[in-house]
Amino acid sequence: MRAAHLPHRAPTLRYFAAGGAVKEIEKLAQTVKSTGAVPSGIALGGSYEPEVVLDVLDHLALYWSPPATGEESAAPQGQVAADRDLRLRRSAGGTRSHR
Repeated sequence: MRAAHLPHRAPTLRYFAAGGAVKEIEKLAQTVKSTGAVPSGIALGGSYEPEVVLDVLDHLALYWSPPATGEESAAPQGQVAADRDLRLRRSAGGTRSHR
C-alpha cells in the first residue's frame, strides 16, 4: 500500500527505488507466460510453479512501479489484479471470484 501523504523528514528516513527492475520483472513475467516455465537461470532458492512466480512478479511490478498520477496509470495495475484473479480461479479449478 502506498502512503497517502509524505512522511515527516527525519534523519533516519530512507527511500529506495526499483530503478530498472520493474522493466526486467515485466520481461521475466512475459517469458514465464509465453513458455509456461521459469527460466533455469533464475535462482529462486527452490522450485516453484510458474503461476506462483507470476503472482510474485505481478505483486512486485505493482508495488515497485511509479505512483499512479492519473487514470492512465490505473489500467495496468487493474490488469495485474485481473490476471492474478484469473490465475487464482484457474488454479482453484473453478470460476468463483476470490476477493
